[in-house]
Amino acid sequence: MLEAGDRAPEFTLRAVNGTPYGLRDALEGGHHALLVFLRHLG
Repeated sequence: MLEAGDRAPEFTLRAVNGTPYGLRDALEGGHHALLVFLRHLG
């Protein structure tokens, strides 16, 4: 279980066009990333 302040583990998702896009890609060049987890409520 991650705790507040822990680094997120590396993961890769697919962009809308099917291109793989990883967390490391999002953080290149000192950029920040905000991870939002939505829970299915239906």
